[in-house]
Amino acid sequence: MNKTESLSRYRAAVALVYFLGMLTVSGCANDPRITMEPNQETTIESSSFSSSGDGFDMLSEYRMSPGDQLEILFSVQTWQQADRFEIALGDTVAVKFLNAPQYNETQKVRPDGTISLPFINSVNASGKTVDELTAELKQAYAKVFRAPDILVTVPEFLSQVRELKDDLATSDRGLSRLIRIRSDGYATFPWLGDVNVANRTIADVSAEVNARYAEISPSLKADVILEDHASSVIYVMGQVNKPGAYPLNRPVSVIEAISLAQGTDNTADLERVVVMRRGPEKITGKMVNVSSMLNFEQGSQFFFIAKDDIVYVPKRQLASSAQFMQELQQLLLFRGWGVNNVEIN
Repeated sequence: MNKTESLSRYRAAVALVYFLGMLTVSGCANDPRITMEPNQETTIESSSFSSSGDGFDMLSEYRMSPGDQLEILFSVQTWQQADRFEIALGDTVAVKFLNAPQYNETQKVRPDGTISLPFINSVNASGKTVDELTAELKQAYAKVFRAPDILVTVPEFLSQVRELKDDLATSDRGLSRLIRIRSDGYATFPWLGDVNVANRTIADVSAEVNARYAEISPSLKADVILEDHASSVIYVMGQVNKPGAYPLNRPVSVIEAISLAQGTDNTADLERVVVMRRGPEKITGKMVNVSSMLNFEQGSQFFFIAKDDIVYVPKRQLASSAQFMQELQQLLLFRGWGVNNVEIN
């Protein structure tokens, strides 16, 4: 170890000793504990990293990852009256020439939104009302017939929705489909194909896919549900009985995280539990006094954690603060996080 590294570690150790000493001094000034009588209720506030905001509603802001499984639940709202009926992809359009029935055509709207008619070739029909398409055709055929008399009807609509319902009819889950996010961050949605969903919230993806389904039919709705978020885990390390990774399906406190690891051993220091979270540019650490939480001491708060957080329970009576920092660095290296830009507050 060179002199620069030794000096850096010495300064970190001195800073940590000063930090812990201030905690000790402030704690000795008066007894912060609350004396509770039987049946007395006492409230305690919640907290987390400053970037977490209030409420700790993890799943509302959960950003999906490869390996997560989504359920797409479809509904067809044909009972709702539409203010404007537009011809959609897959609808059947009948065009009748009342003065020249030999040119009558009945076609499905193609994926590009068009139909083919005599003399004028392709005509865009998708997104237009029956009256709008009728007026457009009369104007186009005025160059072909002296007084074109044209009737446009839609004898069959929602055909794509019916095909989708038939496709999903064999599912035990009803009108729904389970899809999994691939390693490239995409998931394949019925009729839409691949949609990039990784690192996006449920609300964002739901808004996009519903906008795209509305182009197929305004009555087709899709609810996107996070069925399985297997990639959401927390890590509990140090002086716990069963260190390792644990699934996270709701916001949990540090106390609950330690209980998942079957509690601590008799060497654990519950007053200096460290929670680490990796950000875009640095790792942030927070020292949490779990002992004060359990004792409902004044000023203590239940600290909540999020996915991928590391909860590290150190030993009591470490030989030095440098040893404490060394254990943290070894833990970070074990997780592949590196030791640069680490802040503990």
